[in-house]
Amino acid sequence: MTFKKPKLDFFEYFIPGDVTIGFVVPKKYIEKVGDEEYRKNPVGCGPYKFVEFKPGQVLVAEAFKDYWRKEPNIKRLEFDIVPEPATRYAMLKRGEVDVATLMITELYDKVKADPTLRTAEPVASTVWSVYMGGQFDPKSPWADPRVRKAASLAIDRELIAKLYQPGAPVEGNFGPKTDSNNVSFPPDPHDPAAAKKLLAEAGYPNGFNGGKFFPFDGFGPYWPMSEQVMNDLKAIGITFELVRVDRPTFFTKRTAGEFKGGTWVEPVANLPVTQKLGYLLGGGGPSYGTYPDIQALWDKHQASTSEKERKDLITRVQKMYHDRTMFIIICGGTSAAAIGPRPKGNLWKIPYAAWWVCPMEDLELNSYN
Repeated sequence: MTFKKPKLDFFEYFIPGDVTIGFVVPKKYIEKVGDEEYRKNPVGCGPYKFVEFKPGQVLVAEAFKDYWRKEPNIKRLEFDIVPEPATRYAMLKRGEVDVATLMITELYDKVKADPTLRTAEPVASTVWSVYMGGQFDPKSPWADPRVRKAASLAIDRELIAKLYQPGAPVEGNFGPKTDSNNVSFPPDPHDPAAAKKLLAEAGYPNGFNGGKFFPFDGFGPYWPMSEQVMNDLKAIGITFELVRVDRPTFFTKRTAGEFKGGTWVEPVANLPVTQKLGYLLGGGGPSYGTYPDIQALWDKHQASTSEKERKDLITRVQKMYHDRTMFIIICGGTSAAAIGPRPKGNLWKIPYAAWWVCPMEDLELNSYN
């Protein structure tokens, strides 16, 4: 691959279990059938072959016996698409499925207390954040960094992580801490009194209308987690007009810049800090505004090929957006799963593989009956 300009972060796009941009697919096949037909009958290089996909219902795959590493132990996999967590739990208890993902709140507690089930909390590379699009409008209350800091102090991160992302770390920055580029900041404490004091200092002793609030929708914890954030902010006087859209529409509108002036909760995916910043500072989505000094340092980082200079620049960028509360970091992400009696051993052998078990060819069952 030849690049028109330096792209030192290129290989980070291919981190296993993190992103999907690195899938290897047959070029001639795609050129022959086209993208739309490829979606209906995909061909790749993994341990399982595509059999059937019914949107909103089920995905079926069968083992590829000539897989280069080894033939998979389990010959057929079915992924049922079940939006309701309670239904997923009931299906697991009835033996209709072997793994139920996104077990949260009281369902998670039920699984933990059930001797016939076990849990897994694979930590994703995702970090959940709140983005305040109004901060770049000088007429908006969000333009005052004291208001954004107050909002951060109002959010009960510990409670949100416990209820909706069991096993996830409460974060002060994007992480993970194993990333040498990550600057570690302690998460803001839950301090509504200090939050109200900051609002009063900024000229909003009775709070204000924060505009439109777009919760992140989807299966399991996402909607109630976003609702909890909105309720925490309401407790210090920041109210919103709730606008709920489905998940595909969320990303379409967010990318198209249609959330201008709004506030939203979203998952910031990708493992390395550089990719997370690239997304939020305009590389992977629209920029709803920018701080010229931060953007200048980021652009310089992207163009630099000096390891020392890049390290210095990305450190400075993180400190600057943290000091201004440009984003509110809440917590990491997990896919807390309930596992029935048939699956054997550790289903998540690769870190940061929250949404699928890996390697799939190593999966085993205690009983094939």
